[in-house]
Amino acid sequence: MEKKKNNPLIHILLFRNIVGGLFGSLTHVLILSIAESFGLSTSELGGLLSANYVASIVMPLLAGRLGDLFGKKRVVIAAMIVSIMGSILVIVSPTAEIYVIGIIIGGLGGSAENSVLTPAVADTYPEKAARYISWMQVFGSVSGIVSPLIVNYFNLTLGLGWRQIKLISLLILLIPYVTLFFIKIDARKEGKTARGLKEVLKLLSDPALVLGAVTMLFYCATDNTYSNFVSIYYQERFGSLTSGALALTLNSAMYAFSRFMMGLIKKNRKRIAAVSLLISAAAMLLLAFAKDETVALIFGTIYSLTFAPAYPLVISDAAVNYPGNSATATSLMFMAAGVGCMLITTPASLIAGTKGVGTLFIILSATSIVSMVLYMLYVNANNRKNRKESDEEGQKD
Repeated sequence: MEKKKNNPLIHILLFRNIVGGLFGSLTHVLILSIAESFGLSTSELGGLLSANYVASIVMPLLAGRLGDLFGKKRVVIAAMIVSIMGSILVIVSPTAEIYVIGIIIGGLGGSAENSVLTPAVADTYPEKAARYISWMQVFGSVSGIVSPLIVNYFNLTLGLGWRQIKLISLLILLIPYVTLFFIKIDARKEGKTARGLKEVLKLLSDPALVLGAVTMLFYCATDNTYSNFVSIYYQERFGSLTSGALALTLNSAMYAFSRFMMGLIKKNRKRIAAVSLLISAAAMLLLAFAKDETVALIFGTIYSLTFAPAYPLVISDAAVNYPGNSATATSLMFMAAGVGCMLITTPASLIAGTKGVGTLFIILSATSIVSMVLYMLYVNANNRKNRKESDEEGQKD
């Protein structure tokens, strides 16, 4: 296997994630200003933007399949052009409808980029895939923590409107975009790309890949629901807006720290991730019954710290274990994650509204355990797959 130690791809992607994270909260922070510029309420604009959620679920698998068939770099370049077009449409949008179309187009481009660039990292650095994929998320998370401060600085201190801030973010993002044009992105030579419906269906029905997708579905349904309702939990139980904001900040910080540390660990990563998921389930259950605000923050922080590690390991395993089809395998994980987030939104809101967020968190403790069991099954299925392939190669020799 050829090692591409001098390929600067990872450095460019880390910079891209930093820039994306720094301005990622623009819509959330300035949604009132954006809505007012089109004569809408924030709820009306939020409802329109929800269309982007469904579109982003469909795009990953399509982009991943095209990346495996026609080359990841071609798809990346096409996706970047789509992202830029979406951003330009947002900046010049005269109406809310054009704005939302721009957001959706940009979301499709960004989703396609992630679906192809993540497996590109695994193809380029197979021995360090888990570390680099973890760090890509860390860099995005860390910059995401300070993103509201950056957006508010540009808006309140410098007096820039949301269109001007969006333009600045696009201009900075062009630096990694243009650089990627000159970077070599190759598929690993040892894999055979699935072609034709029969081969693709065989790939998508691979037991390990299916288990990985189901793991991501439960994992991201749990993760997304906690993030959406943790602030409401502190308001509902303790009447505290401050603790809710602090819990969200700690959630992002612990995710970044945990995934950074997992990138440094070389042995027993999967065992640590499985045990961490079990601890996270216990912490979530204790959080649901917490009577003291400080104790609740402690259990919430433990949950965030221990729930985070599994995600990049599932993604990197999918990318590394299916050479020739790494983008398809990875994009299936992303699609399952999006489906999990979408499916749980309505029932989670119903449970929180009728039974309270504490009851919802008890259910999330159970889904954390389900995630752990599925992850262990996924790891075992991958181990069996790798042993079988090694035995077949040994027989050929």
